[in-house]
Amino acid sequence: RCSAYVFDNAGNSWSQETKLSAEEGGSSEWFGASVAVSGDGSTALVGAHYDANPNGYTSGSTYLFDNAGNSWTQQAKFTPDDGDSEDHFGFDVAVSSDGTTGLIGAYNDEDPNGESSAEFVGTGAGSAYIFNL
Repeated sequence: RCSAYVFDNAGNSWSQETKLSAEEGGSSEWFGASVAVSGDGSTALVGAHYDANPNGYTSGSTYLFDNAGNSWTQQAKFTPDDGDSEDHFGFDVAVSSDGTTGLIGAYNDEDPNGESSAEFVGTGAGSAYIFNL
């Protein structure tokens, strides 16, 4: 099972604050390959672009975590409504400084301008999705 780690800086010292993992996550999902934290430290997005979910094999997903008093909890799991196998949704993630907006990339998404093929991974046109967090 994959994880992402949160560290806190107190002066000149860094210490591990917590370890994040998906509630229903499994092995080989690449959870934590992409991460983003809001500027105020209240929100984190963690990509799992190899996640196999109802959209298909390696369609990908992204998890939303909120921080309340140094206690991080999973709030949501995002998958695109138009997701397909091999999209790799969550390969790249970004979050606004105030933690209210997330941007999630799916580099191999074939909609609407390209094609995807298992033979030529990465030939999809790609897409980026915006979510209100």
